[in-house]
Amino acid sequence: MSASCLNAARRQTFIARRVVGPSDHRLPCVRRPGPHAWRRRIAHCLKPRLGPAAKAASPPVHGQSPSREFTRAQPHDSVPGRTETMTSHQPRARYSHHAELLGAPESRHLMPMSAIVPRYTAEEIRRFPDDRVRYEVIRGDLFVTPAPGTAHQRAVLELAGRLQGYLETHSIGEALPAPFEVEFTEDSAVQPDVIVLLESQHRRLTAERLYGPPALVIEIVSYSSKRTDRLQKRRLYLEEGVPEYWVVDLEARHVERWRPGDEASDVVRDELVWHPDARTPPLTIDLPQLFTRVWR
Repeated sequence: MSASCLNAARRQTFIARRVVGPSDHRLPCVRRPGPHAWRRRIAHCLKPRLGPAAKAASPPVHGQSPSREFTRAQPHDSVPGRTETMTSHQPRARYSHHAELLGAPESRHLMPMSAIVPRYTAEEIRRFPDDRVRYEVIRGDLFVTPAPGTAHQRAVLELAGRLQGYLETHSIGEALPAPFEVEFTEDSAVQPDVIVLLESQHRRLTAERLYGPPALVIEIVSYSSKRTDRLQKRRLYLEEGVPEYWVVDLEARHVERWRPGDEASDVVRDELVWHPDARTPPLTIDLPQLFTRVWR
């Protein structure tokens, strides 16, 4: 190699290092030479040149861009019978000592999808196993209520007993405590804590269930059924034409009374009056006495 070619390679490497500057102030689009940049430039000076005809005859290497030039070494420069190929230097090419691997393209374009909520019918929940929980369906949504506690059952017996005594005295109907099913539509079937049937509604009563709205529905609020009793069941009962709905809150010791068209409940704490038939006197329930018997 001539001394002029060697000096030119070293001088270009030194100029490139001065252009790049310190490692923390790298200029964009400028290649930072590595520790052996001068060796590559010396090899470039030693590389034999081919004419246009030889360049056109050189076959492209698999995986390389067709725009790059390839130089084939002379046979006398290598082992007899062996020919090597290398890529020529591109002055404006950009090199990198490392490459970042991108993740899967589809992982950056995931679209969130809502979960599919199954819909149920009254006939489907009747085939569920009898495991001491209450299965109810309201507008196709399934609601599962665990077994009630002692205070809950006492309140059911107290209310059902007082209602049944009043109805039998005046021969206008009967009271049925849970578990007893009331089916409003094919996708809405519930088991209220207490229902009241008047004589005119007995034609919709079968040995298994009642079809359609009863005269009165009572739900005893428990910890696991607060939202269902006050929201989903209230909407169902009032939309299906139940004349009166009582939500009994044992902790607060009051009754929330709902009628169709009410925007808010009528909260009763002292005497609860129910008058289902104009031909009979109303029923009056002493709520403080009732709650005292429940919490004894």
